[in-house]
Amino acid sequence: AFSDVYDMGGAEQQDPSKPPRWVPDDSVNECSSCKDAFTLVRRKHHCRSCGGIFCGKCSSQTVPLLKYDILKNVRVCDVCYAKVMAEM
Repeated sequence: AFSDVYDMGGAEQQDPSKPPRWVPDDSVNECSSCKDAFTLVRRKHHCRSCGGIFCGKCSSQTVPLLKYDILKNVRVCDVCYAKVMAEM
């Protein structure tokens, strides 16, 4: 369901066994990491681990997210990539 993926701003507690809800696309105009503005060329990408929105440069890594039972490689931001690799 849409509300299972996107953060609708509710105050309910997130299930820790599921990935965080994604930040809605229209609520962000710049990369959450490097602060570069999004354009037609610089696209928005959601980190599958934290749900934040990043540019391609700051979310170029892919890893499985075993804590969420995601076994295939998925896009993650650089910060989450470092955390996942440190846990391996």
